[in-house]
Amino acid sequence: MWTKVTNYFKETDCYGTGLPIACHLHPDTVRWVDSAEKLRQVSPEGGCLRPCGYGLKCRHTCPSKCHADDPAHQSVRCREPCRRTCKKGHPCNRICWEDCIVCSFPVPHIILPCGHTRTNATCHMEDKKDSIVCSELVEKKLPSCEHLALLACHMDPTSHTCNAVCTSILPCCGKSCQGACGQCQKLSTITNLRDNHVQHRCERILQCQHLCGQPCNVGHNDTCGTVDCSGPCRQNCDHHKCRLSCSTPCSPCAEPCLWSCPHHHCPVPCGSPCVRLPCDVRCPKTLACGHPCPSLCGEP
Repeated sequence: MWTKVTNYFKETDCYGTGLPIACHLHPDTVRWVDSAEKLRQVSPEGGCLRPCGYGLKCRHTCPSKCHADDPAHQSVRCREPCRRTCKKGHPCNRICWEDCIVCSFPVPHIILPCGHTRTNATCHMEDKKDSIVCSELVEKKLPSCEHLALLACHMDPTSHTCNAVCTSILPCCGKSCQGACGQCQKLSTITNLRDNHVQHRCERILQCQHLCGQPCNVGHNDTCGTVDCSGPCRQNCDHHKCRLSCSTPCSPCAEPCLWSCPHHHCPVPCGSPCVRLPCDVRCPKTLACGHPCPSLCGEP
């Protein structure tokens, strides 16, 4: 376009050192241009370099430089902070051209229909209190058992599985059930009555001093202790520890007994019943106070 203009002026003998230009909105501002690059610098948007200054419908002014296109400013998006407020007078935090949404202005607290307080709330929550999920922890009576549960206020206790200890008396052993109440309810055949319980071990003390690890039931009393104990053997001494299971016979230690004192020693093997008597010779040691020990050698 610039070439066509300059050629026209050359053909009509009107070509000079520069071309005066001015926009139709600010005719008093005249610029001289002598190249296409200069034209782009002084008129980047088809107008001049002065601010547009057009008053938009939002009551802000057009932020662009003077422009020739869109004189009615139908497509201009105002990027100033929004001046609108909610019905409670809180300012909008969006950009002017954007549509306002729910008010997110912080409010210190909201009293919910349940009576609890919601902190760190926002303005729009006050209009929808019934939809706010209350997370305050409260004790609620469970309808399927005698226990209470600490639940969030909005939770329905009928959908909660009771985690309290059952404590019902077990018919097999007379102990109190230590299983979870909700698990016993699932095993029971009668609604809201725990007539079956989670499986548990017998745990009676056997002759070997281990606890019975067999499942406890009504018929277990007749067989308790008749099954081989699978616990670790309790036989051990200063020489070695038996690695066999409790019910597997093991040989007594044949090493010399390690008991001795300056006056006597044990003459039998380590695994045999001890035949030694406590040493009755006076203890030769001196106490920390400097006095001689009044005890006998074999006394602790």
